[in-house]
Amino acid sequence: MKYLVLLIALITVNASIAQTDSTSTDELRTLFSKKSGKTKVSGFGSVNLDFGNIENSFGLMLGGEGAVLLNKRFYIGFYGRGLTTMPNYAFDHSFKNRLNIEQRGVLGHGGLLLGYIFNPNSPIHFGISTRIGGGAIGLVYYYNDFNQDPNLYYPDELHKSVFTFAPEANIEMNLTNWFKIKLGVGYQYISEASIEAPIIEDGKFVLENGEFVTEELINSKNYNTPTVTLGFVFGWFK
Repeated sequence: MKYLVLLIALITVNASIAQTDSTSTDELRTLFSKKSGKTKVSGFGSVNLDFGNIENSFGLMLGGEGAVLLNKRFYIGFYGRGLTTMPNYAFDHSFKNRLNIEQRGVLGHGGLLLGYIFNPNSPIHFGISTRIGGGAIGLVYYYNDFNQDPNLYYPDELHKSVFTFAPEANIEMNLTNWFKIKLGVGYQYISEASIEAPIIEDGKFVLENGEFVTEELINSKNYNTPTVTLGFVFGWFK
């Protein structure tokens, strides 16, 4: 009888151990799972200032970001940026029979945001991110109309579509459970695109082989720049 009780006890202990091992080894875990197997989901939004060199002058990009944050580390979302310091251009070209154009460069883009935060519970920690998107570069210009008051200006715009890529490394500072400040360094790459216009001399179009001779007014390569980013991030980080 005592051997039977001992056998039952051994079988019970063995089954318990097997069940424990099965729970620890067979439980499905994902790339974003914690050791407990549960994924913590939160999110954030931010206001961002990007400083760079646009057309050999100080440039400021203003924009925002919003993302889903997984386990306080990996995030995926969307971003948008717009150039607020528009470079000035001045050419004697013709668009729609108008001359003496004063132009300003414009740039805007948005798209996918990806990032990873290292040691997010530390008061000061590091992170990496990248922005991949598309937008447009263009000219907003003002010109005099010969048939109107010379002081009267009319707006119009030319633009070209561009692809954008902006990797970044940053430092974040946790100020509260819901607010932190981010300082980053990166690079803004804009795919090459140019805007051209016909050349005018003595009030006439310049022709070559019966076609208009054009001159480049703006090229997106002059908007490629290293950047310094200041971000104000609001969300739930606890």
